[in-house]
Amino acid sequence: MNSRNRASLLDIIKAAELSQSFVQDMDKLSLTQDIKTQSAVLYQIAILGEEAVKRLSPELRDNYPDIPWSAMAGMRDKLIHDYEGVNIDRVWLTLELSIPELLKKLNFCYNCLK
Repeated sequence: MNSRNRASLLDIIKAAELSQSFVQDMDKLSLTQDIKTQSAVLYQIAILGEEAVKRLSPELRDNYPDIPWSAMAGMRDKLIHDYEGVNIDRVWLTLELSIPELLKKLNFCYNCLK
């Protein structure tokens, strides 16, 4: 189970880092006008939520309650099931505020599994 958790965490970290790299040197207006980047970012955020719920063990999620697992899954569900209702302003805030903090927590969690 530990190797599966490590692999899944690495996938989540990679998706978070990719989402950040896609908007590097962009502002919110640029993102709202760039459908390709929006699509790429939304896909990576969906991966975050998918991995957090489907592949990580409940024990790992329980051991790290400060990581917003259910919020990650909820955003994934919103992106997949209510695509037309996606709010790019909220996505931008997630990219700017939530994901950098999330990456710190995920990296800590990953390093604890070594």
